[in-house]
Amino acid sequence: MVGTLFRQLWASLLLAAWAASALAAAPAPAAGKAGLGQAHVLLLNSYGPGRPGFDSITDAFIRRLRAGGLPLDHIHVEYLHLNQPNAERVAAARRDLLLAQYGSQRIDLLVALQQPALNFTLRELAALAPQAPLLADSAPSTVQLAGSPRPMFQYAIVPDVGATMREALQLLPRTRRVVLPGGVSEADRAFQRQAEVELAPWLRKVQVEFLQNMSWPEQLRYVNNLTPDTIVLVGLFNRDRDGFTLPTIDAHRDVMREANVPVFVLFDQAVGEGAVGGAVRNLPQSGDELGRHALEILQGRPGTAGALTRIAAGPVQSLYDWRALERWRIDPAPLPGATILHQPPTLWQAYRTPVLAAGATIVLLAAVLGVMLVQRRRLAQAALASRESKERFRALVEYAPEAILVLDVDSGCFVDANGEAETLFGFPRAQLLGMHPSALYAPGQFGDADPAQVVRASSERAWAGEALCFERTVRRPDGSTFPAEVKLRRLPASGKRWLRCSYEDISGRKQAEAELLAHRNRLEDLVQQRTAALSEAVAEAKAANQAKSVFLANMSHELRTPLNAVIGFAGMLAESASMFEGERRHLAIIKRSGQHLLGLINDILELSRIETGRAQLALEPLALEPLLQEVVEMVRLRVERKGVTLALACSRLPPQVLADGARLRQVLLNLLSNAAKFVQQGGITLQVDAQPLGARRWRLAVAVRDTGIGIAPADQARIFEPFEQTAHGSARGGTGLGLGISREFVRLMGGELRLRSAPGAGAEFSFAIEVDECEAAAPAPAMASVAGLPPEEQGRRILVVDDDGDSRELLRSMLAPLGFHLLEAADGRAAMALLASGAAELVLMDWHMPGQDGLAVTRWLRGQPALAQPRVLVLTASAFEEEKQEALMAGADAFLRKPVQAEQLYAALAQLMNLHFLMRSEAPPAAAGAPAAPDAAALAGLPAALLQELAGAVRGLDMQQVARLLDQVDALDAGVARSVRAMLERQQYQPLWQLLHAAASRKGATA
Repeated sequence: MVGTLFRQLWASLLLAAWAASALAAAPAPAAGKAGLGQAHVLLLNSYGPGRPGFDSITDAFIRRLRAGGLPLDHIHVEYLHLNQPNAERVAAARRDLLLAQYGSQRIDLLVALQQPALNFTLRELAALAPQAPLLADSAPSTVQLAGSPRPMFQYAIVPDVGATMREALQLLPRTRRVVLPGGVSEADRAFQRQAEVELAPWLRKVQVEFLQNMSWPEQLRYVNNLTPDTIVLVGLFNRDRDGFTLPTIDAHRDVMREANVPVFVLFDQAVGEGAVGGAVRNLPQSGDELGRHALEILQGRPGTAGALTRIAAGPVQSLYDWRALERWRIDPAPLPGATILHQPPTLWQAYRTPVLAAGATIVLLAAVLGVMLVQRRRLAQAALASRESKERFRALVEYAPEAILVLDVDSGCFVDANGEAETLFGFPRAQLLGMHPSALYAPGQFGDADPAQVVRASSERAWAGEALCFERTVRRPDGSTFPAEVKLRRLPASGKRWLRCSYEDISGRKQAEAELLAHRNRLEDLVQQRTAALSEAVAEAKAANQAKSVFLANMSHELRTPLNAVIGFAGMLAESASMFEGERRHLAIIKRSGQHLLGLINDILELSRIETGRAQLALEPLALEPLLQEVVEMVRLRVERKGVTLALACSRLPPQVLADGARLRQVLLNLLSNAAKFVQQGGITLQVDAQPLGARRWRLAVAVRDTGIGIAPADQARIFEPFEQTAHGSARGGTGLGLGISREFVRLMGGELRLRSAPGAGAEFSFAIEVDECEAAAPAPAMASVAGLPPEEQGRRILVVDDDGDSRELLRSMLAPLGFHLLEAADGRAAMALLASGAAELVLMDWHMPGQDGLAVTRWLRGQPALAQPRVLVLTASAFEEEKQEALMAGADAFLRKPVQAEQLYAALAQLMNLHFLMRSEAPPAAAGAPAAPDAAALAGLPAALLQELAGAVRGLDMQQVARLLDQVDALDAGVARSVRAMLERQQYQPLWQLLHAAASRKGATA
């Protein structure tokens, strides 16, 4: 039995391969459908091959999938032979073979034809691609649907029994009995149930008989002995009660051959072989629609696991055979919309072509006669028009302003001339006629060439259609000459090769051209002189601009380097817990002075950047109202000390816009600070109005008004120039850069800074810009101050490369207390040596150094793939934005400018080294039993030399040396070591140094 199954499956595979080779010649799928090229589809056919109906469905299905983009080798067809008597016994073996063949292969869609294949798939192939959707032409039971995880779709390729019955009764209204042959397979029983439902409306009019309980020979004998008021309706047949199997089309043929009454069918393939016809299902069209729905499912048509999605089938077709209608004497008139096969042509259809040909001949002859009459009239009109045209042409030639002659190309002589030609050349018309053109030209203008040959060549070119225009020197009979412009054009003359030759005296034009050429030469000399002078001035300006840029870059570096140390150390000392209040005030003065100097440097550099056109907007989400409040609060204390009021008036502001916040803040701060200097009483108002422009775009109108001393008209234009101030402004300090920079920033943002003022009436600075509204971003969390590294990250290695010792000392003071292990290099060569040893995880690289600068070292490092590649953070005292891109292109990972702000440095380190700093709020609190400070008696027990070294290391914040010395202390007194470490963790450096210094002094050592 299993051997029989293997032979059946092998035969199915061979037939599938034959079908694939037959379809290989189908058109290749369109390039735009390549997205389905990876999908695989498995089609399960309930029965074996060789059944024409199902074969036509399968062929149309495969063609549609290939047209949709599936490769042929991704379409798999299996015939299950489920109509065989042993189908149930070999189901397990068939399942194992299919799982062995397709279990490890990608299957994106399963398709089951007929109820047996659907039942087999749900019962035996649940493990095959369990998530792949299932498309069937039958409906599963409720139990099957609930037990399957697959999304299932039903496209019912079922016959329309009711429609065929309705049409049969329209054609044969005296019918009293309907006989339906059938089988006992699953599909046969499903068809019987459908027929019972659809024939129910006619049970009172006709008797319906189902023959499925008979053997097939008995059914054939039964339909051969029916009464005249009976019709046979043939649907599906697969297997009779005795196990006899037969394809449905063959069953149709047997019934049509044996029946003694009209036979109606439900599928198109049986029409034309003896059946009357019916409302039939077109099987190739159904297969094509099945393939189309399969493509939609592969492309993502939604389905639900455990649920059935029903897809409506297309309409049936009323199809009948004329020969069967004639045999049974059936009039098709009740079905006017039906398609009739093999119907003989009508009288009109039989003789349509000869009649149409005869009519067309008559119409053509009449048209030819009409054309001949019209042509005769046109010839007469053309002759009249030709005479009139000749007369007009003669008048045009005769009264033309230039000399015109007609040249015969073949004879080479003039054949006609107008009156102007006689006047221009000085020859009478009779003498011009028959004259060769070369006789008119002065000698010597053709070089060594023969004048007649030159004229002949020009004539041939003009006759060929080329429009020629050239200059010649013409000689009159009295020997005088003049320059003439000659134009040759082809003339339309029947049978003649004539040219129209026009001559124009251009003596005046030549004289004007000579004068114009002299003027142009003089102008060119003048332009060359002016251009040379301008080029020299441009070169000098470029050199001066380059020198200024170099000077500003060098000065920025030289000034920012010491400012880095001044501002950095001042900030660090201000955070010390042991600082006295007076010392804090002094440090605040130092820091403010450094910040003021830094602001002055930035203003000068910003002005230089604007003048060279390098300033660009940096658009970012900006909350307007907090920005305005911040600017007002920065100025409020200064003005309220003088008793001046400061007000902010704003309305209808968008919550957040895209704008350059830094430059807008600087403009507002400059305008408010400028007003604060000149107002002694009264008030200052910052007013901002927002007007919507549509599409989330706004117009911001900004005005700063004050009740100060006002500005004279003579000074209102001058104060926007760099370093320019009014007399009152000079007395109140300032650099004179603020208004000039503000005006340029406003222009950069698309507006114009305007001034309205009068002496004694205050001043108003205003501008308007357009911005786009954006989504409000979540506010950034407040940054707590950094307390240090967590214990597990202590000792992370950082290499500091800087030729300036103060800058290295500043970075060491900022980073060593946090727990970093610092290495230092004073130049590029030393840095390369340390990098070659792989000693650092991150490099703080100064850019400008003697010898090899920071970028050269970075490029060298990135060019050594064998070395460890630490992250590189470039630090520079230069302030030009384009240098950041240069540093990143050299291989740097990040870029910071000096003076380095601690918050920016810590944020960059956290990002580059993947650190999580302990913040002040996160630092572990001291436990209740934390070690107290070491007492004097305990410290007195330590050696004097050790105390002196430890005090010096704490004072210099050399954490590496402190750690080594504490190891020695731990060996002598573990309690003292714990107390010292606790003070270090709490950053109590100054109290610890004072304790150590006092202990060392008492033992006779000086720290």
